[in-house]
Amino acid sequence: MRISEILARFRRKCNKSSSPTQAAPPLPLPADTGDSSEGNAAELTVQHILVYAIEQEGLTQPKQEIRGRNFRLLLEPFNTEKRFNEFDGVILFQGCFEKIRRETDWTGNSYYTYKYDKDELDKRLNEAKLLLKQGGFICFLLCRPFIDHDDRGNSWEDMDLAKIFLNFSHFFRKKLSVRTTAVQCKRNEFMRFLELYGAAQTTFNNLNENIELKPIATVGSSLAGMIMWDERFFVPALVPENTDERVSEFFTLLVDALVATRNKLIREVPEWVDKFVFEEEASLSEEKSQAIARIEKINERLETYRKFKKALIQGNEHLVDTVSTILSDGFEFTVNSVDDFKEDLKILDDHGGPFVLCEVKGINRGVKREYVNQVDSHRERGGFPSSFPAVLIANTHIKNARNLGEKDMDVPEEQVVHARKNNVLILRTLDLLRLLRLKIENRITKETVLELLSGPGGWLKVSDDKWELIVGQQTAPPDRR
Repeated sequence: MRISEILARFRRKCNKSSSPTQAAPPLPLPADTGDSSEGNAAELTVQHILVYAIEQEGLTQPKQEIRGRNFRLLLEPFNTEKRFNEFDGVILFQGCFEKIRRETDWTGNSYYTYKYDKDELDKRLNEAKLLLKQGGFICFLLCRPFIDHDDRGNSWEDMDLAKIFLNFSHFFRKKLSVRTTAVQCKRNEFMRFLELYGAAQTTFNNLNENIELKPIATVGSSLAGMIMWDERFFVPALVPENTDERVSEFFTLLVDALVATRNKLIREVPEWVDKFVFEEEASLSEEKSQAIARIEKINERLETYRKFKKALIQGNEHLVDTVSTILSDGFEFTVNSVDDFKEDLKILDDHGGPFVLCEVKGINRGVKREYVNQVDSHRERGGFPSSFPAVLIANTHIKNARNLGEKDMDVPEEQVVHARKNNVLILRTLDLLRLLRLKIENRITKETVLELLSGPGGWLKVSDDKWELIVGQQTAPPDRR
């Protein structure tokens, strides 16, 4: 018998003697890739990291605590009282604040349904900002396609925290036709995680020079995962199997990669180093602070306009709040929305008394006679005479409008005549936003707007450059430019 055959038999015998059910050894910790002095010092600091709302992805918290030599994880549910800014970092799955479903009606037509938790989203957004401000990090696990619009083009771009943190001008995301595991790792720290759990459903294209970006993963030549400003991680991933072993493995590998990357990216500079100052540093720091403050103001203003434009797509549930914001923040009116009728608003005069009654309606088609009658009825119930100014602010054609042209449908003449008789002014939300644009461009004054809203009934039709009161067969007053 040959020596090679003897060795082969010996190996097979040894393999059979091993228990087939023996548990796999624990995953080794990643090797230290930093300096011996600075790297080891960083590892001694234990990172307390929140893993948020894994039950939203159907996962269960493991029975044993997940921890490593330099991190400790706390897994908390969606409604936890713990705050993001109480931790060194936060990990959460993309889409945990929104529920978007594809459904089919009895005719076989499919459509999206959606809902999202705005209160929880706003609260966590503020906490996330504080977390980053104090030097922490946030990691989004990209585990599903981004659905940013419904079939009619209505925007859902700000209904999840991951979307909000990716909403930049000239930064685009593209849905892949199918999920792919052909993900190429661009940072060695994430290699072991991506080998087991890497998968992409979205790619990104950055044309914004102001975004500081480092790639984590690519699909072909397209970006699939990245780090922004060394504090915001976006990692393409599968959702693990819901077992203690797999969930623990998933987050152990992920956090090993995150902490190792942070230790490389964020190196504390000793205080004595800052004693050496270049002459230009002070002026550059001041210029940077001013630029950041300016960008923050621009982003706030852009976000305000986005909120205003929601009046074109919302139904009654959120429309009242949006119209109230437009009247108060846009036109600078004093508004009182506390009323027995949830769809009512009041524009107040300088003494705090009611000046104009407003009723807000979300309508799937056009204005009907019954809506005008409701305004008149609510005015009467409020104890106001029929001569008191009353406005019907209606978001018309919510479901059947696919663009601005289909949205801009005239109010039927018979309803205009009926509104005129009942001293009710009809104003579509499209008219309201166009009126606001004219006001912002200083082409109409706040006082003139108030005069129009408190004037006679009919339809206040507003185009890009003019407004006119439609009363039926004729307009009054004539076009004003």
